[in-house]
Amino acid sequence: MSAETLKQLVAELIVAVSALSGYPPPSDSPHVVLVAHELLEEKACGQPCRVYGWSPPGSTIYLDNRLDLHANLFARSILVHELTHYLQQESGKYGKRRTCREWVEREREAYLVQFRWLAREQGSPVTAPPEVGGMPWLVSCQDEPESGNGGLGG
Repeated sequence: MSAETLKQLVAELIVAVSALSGYPPPSDSPHVVLVAHELLEEKACGQPCRVYGWSPPGSTIYLDNRLDLHANLFARSILVHELTHYLQQESGKYGKRRTCREWVEREREAYLVQFRWLAREQGSPVTAPPEVGGMPWLVSCQDEPESGNGGLGG
């Protein structure tokens, strides 16, 4: 995929993510960089892991260069997920402090936007592919006291 085509795809998906999430479109689009899976593992996890995208603080989104963003709907949905994180960041909804519960809520929200986008694109409800596994709303935050609402904070 050419840089110009990727830039156009990002612009189109930002509009969709904004509509699905309720976050306003950002004033600037993020820079999307396709990188080797091993580099993504190192940056995002610090060890081998099942990661396809990573959005650290700032304006760069890293995606696994094995993803076929042009032909594969699920690959594009990973970009939707990461763009959701970018809009979360740009909105200021979540502070700079990254607690376990905030991470879980941010991930839950990004997965919901991703699945809604997939459902809209496919015209039917979507379930998570088996390789996604470990949905964050099933994670328990051991380092913070329970809030009484299933471990989601708030």
